[in-house]
Amino acid sequence: TAALFTSIFLLTFTPTRPTDPILRVDRISKSIPMKRLLSRQMVDLLRLEGGGREDKLEELLAWAHRVGCTLDKLRLEYTEDRGVRMIATQDIQPKDQICSIPETLCISVEMGLNTNLAKTWNEAFNSHKCQGGMNEGLSLASNAESSHVIFWLFLSVLRRKFLNRLPKEHEGAEEALKMDLEPYFHALPQTYSDLMWWSDSELDLLRPTQIYTNARRARKGLRMIYDQVMEYVIPRYRPLKGLSYDEFKWGWSTHRSRSFGDRKLLRGNQSHFLMPLLDFANHNASSK
Repeated sequence: TAALFTSIFLLTFTPTRPTDPILRVDRISKSIPMKRLLSRQMVDLLRLEGGGREDKLEELLAWAHRVGCTLDKLRLEYTEDRGVRMIATQDIQPKDQICSIPETLCISVEMGLNTNLAKTWNEAFNSHKCQGGMNEGLSLASNAESSHVIFWLFLSVLRRKFLNRLPKEHEGAEEALKMDLEPYFHALPQTYSDLMWWSDSELDLLRPTQIYTNARRARKGLRMIYDQVMEYVIPRYRPLKGLSYDEFKWGWSTHRSRSFGDRKLLRGNQSHFLMPLLDFANHNASSK
């Protein structure tokens, strides 16, 4: 069901003429073809919430330069009516390099599985009989759902840290909290517009469609997972004390709307991951 929402609400723009631009992600550097990504048109409608939005964009660009990112034929800009967008500054030809981003900035599902949070999760669900969306004795190695939920929680921890909402005594809870990502997290949307964020009255406007039925089922399932997390995990993991449902939904929406899944982009067996800056370019699950 979550995949259904992703396909419905991700905006995809087809280039004005056939191109096969190149995406380059660095550990040293590696070039990967990326189809249906950029042209001389707007390719992203993500908005910065709150005041000082132009300042946040300037901070993001300064940070990108400092950590070694380059945007060879691209620029980011903010407009009141369209939010943050990434646009091409010149025509992009096949095999052109459009950007270079250090792989060390990648935030992956696997990174979340190598945390104290994941250890806490294992302890919690291996010692309780959990009904509903989870199974008793949940195994991280074999259950994709659990690894994704851990990732949503992991993103919420990072967000608390980089938005200065994490108490000082918990800043050493995870090695990843030492990453230099503060301007990126300040630039991310604070809320989303997918169906998880709609009010009941707004959702009722979709009656009697199948989308409405699927949305109700998915919203109920996500809430059940949140309730179990609050009962079994959060009491054992202090950095997420008092986790709100909106924080939890934020992790879900960020993962579903901004992550990449092409394993050729990174070395190793990475499944889904966020790539700062690159995720301001509109893409879908099949982007390469």
